[in-house]
Amino acid sequence: DMNAVDRQIDAIHRFVKSHSDWTEIVLDPAQARNAVAQGKLAVILGIEVSDLFPRGDWKRQLHHYYERGIRSLQIVHQLDNRFT
Repeated sequence: DMNAVDRQIDAIHRFVKSHSDWTEIVLDPAQARNAVAQGKLAVILGIEVSDLFPRGDWKRQLHHYYERGIRSLQIVHQLDNRFT
């Protein structure tokens, strides 16, 4: 699941970069309001997978994805995982 997440994050970053005239990845509410005020689509990145951070230090992984722009997590999706 996390390999797919990485590919999707890469893809959305490429998409937004190539369409920056009308889209913007936002990291907080103020950025979202600013993007919308400029007539742009405010993109909030999130992760929703069945097995979030399956191995290793979940705090390190959380920080990694935060640095990549993730601002929303669904920690339980369909199946039990290490957080349930």
